[in-house]
Amino acid sequence: MFRNLSKRVEVVTPVSNAKAKARLWEVLGICLRDRRQAWVLGPDGTYWQLHPDANGETPEHGAPQSDGTHETLMNIARHCSE
Repeated sequence: MFRNLSKRVEVVTPVSNAKAKARLWEVLGICLRDRRQAWVLGPDGTYWQLHPDANGETPEHGAPQSDGTHETLMNIARHCSE
């Protein structure tokens, strides 16, 4: 699989607005709780995909653990636009 690691640009900037910071922390939390589309890199260089039931619990519908990051963020965007 081709990965664009050589020709991309990444930018970092401080965020001072409290509301924007809270929103960014919310998005980061959703990404970190994703168990549908997340992959883990092992120490030997191999990847394995996380699954919603990997922790022995059944997450509630609509959570990033069950729906994944993209679906969860789309649902939040739809709800905010109503």
